[in-house]
Amino acid sequence: MMIVSPPPASAPGPLPARTPGGVEGLLDAKILLVDDNPVGRLVLEASLNGAGFTNLRSAADGEQALALTAQWGPELIITDLMMPKMDGFDFCRRLGADPGHREVPIIVQTARGEPGIRGDIFDAGASDLVLKPINPRELVSRVRIHLERRRLITSLIDYKQRIADELDTAKAMQLSLLPTPAQVAALCRQLPIELAGHCQPSFGLGGDIWGLDALPDDRLRLWSADFAGHGVQSAVNTFRLHTFLATGGAPAARPGDWLGEVNEFLCGVLPVGQFATMLCAVVDFKRERLTLASAAAPPPILSDGEHYEALNIAGLPLGVARNAEYETLFLPFARGATLFAYSDALTETPNPEEPVLPLAALVSHLQACRNETLGEIQAGLIARLTAAMPGGLADDLTLIALHHVGGAP
Repeated sequence: MMIVSPPPASAPGPLPARTPGGVEGLLDAKILLVDDNPVGRLVLEASLNGAGFTNLRSAADGEQALALTAQWGPELIITDLMMPKMDGFDFCRRLGADPGHREVPIIVQTARGEPGIRGDIFDAGASDLVLKPINPRELVSRVRIHLERRRLITSLIDYKQRIADELDTAKAMQLSLLPTPAQVAALCRQLPIELAGHCQPSFGLGGDIWGLDALPDDRLRLWSADFAGHGVQSAVNTFRLHTFLATGGAPAARPGDWLGEVNEFLCGVLPVGQFATMLCAVVDFKRERLTLASAAAPPPILSDGEHYEALNIAGLPLGVARNAEYETLFLPFARGATLFAYSDALTETPNPEEPVLPLAALVSHLQACRNETLGEIQAGLIARLTAAMPGGLADDLTLIALHHVGGAP
């Protein structure tokens, strides 16, 4: 058998250093050529070499191509359709079933141009096809398009991963602002309390934050804030608030005055249109008294150990109007009493019009679960919300339960 050298390819001209799609360095792309005919491989090599592509490898059938793909990791594959051992159809299907390489574009070369075969080729997982005899300019143009697209997709995937990694870091930083289990345990040893807290951002970063402050004379301040919106903007606001409180801001003991000082700070730092709702509660264990103030927070629920009641207390959101005043409510908080605070995700999931736990149903649910532990109650509430929105909550969720176990501090 005499092998005839392929005719010289018409030179399509080298690719520019920067392609119109904005992707640089296409000429170093790894391209795998699959054809059982040596002449066919020479034609492909000559066409691509003429355009400046030199990082090429070849395989004689689909089995060799799969092995070389796993070993070398090509960015684009050009394959013949009719081959021994494993034809182009099976090769495309096998590659499409491989999670590590299913995104590699495959250009099929074939002499069959009927509409039916075209559909079969694309159904098998090919990205494109070129008809034999090969037109070098058309081949190079299609290679260029698919490489640009592939590298753009790879770049976007890498960018998305970097953003995800950075958001994970930011989320960890934000969660570090919350009371740690060790801090909660220390307060539970110091004061006659049991406490359970849960904070769950809806989109990686959220606008919810809560905290605990041990005050003189065996008192404890519990607060919870919910900034409007989601994501980075609302998360930045939680850092602003935490920094203000951690550096000596809002020293007032009475909850209404305390919220007033927080409001003055937020009015000075929040952009127009942003605001926060907030609840502040101070428990005086010597007097067995609870003082409360709210800045448009969802109604807290108070139990004396037997009966549960939503407290009617209101106030302007924080960051809306300077010099706003907030009412302080005085209530008994004896042994066996429990305070439940939460963000509006609890009573507005899956949507505010048809929530799974409207306020009245929430009070009834807590009443029915009064013999359960705080952790069991929270787990049950979270389970009901998750069942209503299995794909994830649409809003940040915060749950805090504080129980007075009695005894001297």
